[in-house]
Amino acid sequence: MVKRVLLVDDDQAVLQIVSRWLGRYQDTFTIITAEHGREALDILMRHPVDVVVTDLQMPVMDGFELIAHMLSEQVHIPVIIMTAMVVSTVENRLQGVGAFPVIRKPLSVTALHNLICNELDARQQGVIQGFTLASFLQLLESERKSCALRVTANGRVGYLYFRDGELFHAETGHSSGEAAAYDILLWEAVKLQMAALPAMPPPKTLQDRLMGLLMEAFRRRDEAEEARLRAGAATHHSPAVEAGRETVPQPPSDEDEGGRQPLTAVPATEHQMMEAALRAAGWLLTLADHLSFSPVEPSKAYTLAPELRHSLESDNFPQQTARLLRLFDGQRTLGELETTVPDQAAVLTFLANGLKALDLLSEAPDTTPTDRLTQVEVAPTKR
Repeated sequence: MVKRVLLVDDDQAVLQIVSRWLGRYQDTFTIITAEHGREALDILMRHPVDVVVTDLQMPVMDGFELIAHMLSEQVHIPVIIMTAMVVSTVENRLQGVGAFPVIRKPLSVTALHNLICNELDARQQGVIQGFTLASFLQLLESERKSCALRVTANGRVGYLYFRDGELFHAETGHSSGEAAAYDILLWEAVKLQMAALPAMPPPKTLQDRLMGLLMEAFRRRDEAEEARLRAGAATHHSPAVEAGRETVPQPPSDEDEGGRQPLTAVPATEHQMMEAALRAAGWLLTLADHLSFSPVEPSKAYTLAPELRHSLESDNFPQQTARLLRLFDGQRTLGELETTVPDQAAVLTFLANGLKALDLLSEAPDTTPTDRLTQVEVAPTKR
């Protein structure tokens, strides 16, 4: 059966040229076109589509809103992003989480054909990457979008505020700032509504960047799940017997005057330990994927993000790690730093790569005085 690919772009020339060139592969798939997100949604409601290829900047309804609607309606169709931005800026973030393949304009029809075939092959094998709230938020960040995003799930309502791609505030009916962000980022089966920032936007309450917020939210979720599993295992293996029948032990309370001892959780089972190890491996692989796109260079100097430097001053890190992090002063190159701690050079490089992938380490600006450079360039050669 011939597959359908929906191509969405407000540029008629792009639609015509790409459709004509991809028409050579009509035995594999056919092309349906739409000039904006609203028209694309109408097509998705009326026709089965196997892959969506969309631009982001369009009138009537842009690509962000199109993807938001697809996410809200649980439309599990692979999406390929077309962007005029430098691909390394967008692709490194989005493909790093396995969400959106990205192709840069002006388009290479061959590259686009390969991406479409990859998505169709994966779909035929039953693998649908789809996208999540997390990957959609990273798209807003990468494209430096400014908006107010209304998020609803299971009767709950929250708001996320972006300015030039920075998530600067989050709120729900019960909390705001980091607490609200950690809550909203874990919601599933969400519905999204995008709007322009209000004339008087709320104050900045989030200091960490999106990737840091996502990692912390997922860490909290995993810890809560592990605690639940341990509690379940303890309840299963430690029943109390009262009046000849089993009852589930209850934690001690202030009203309990019987002096009952608190329940001690049994060690995690081998299966639970393996699940925890696999989750940790998933995070490690995601981080490694980010590292492969933007490795640090020994010839460059790096400096810590202000948020991380502030955490160092608060003694929130192990002493040995903190000592290594303080070496990143923006003056000495990574290669020079490694010579000062030769026994820890590999650890230092690992830390630098990881922090750079999380946007917590950046290249230090060149502070060489301009007049000095000029003098060097024009200095006469000695005879």
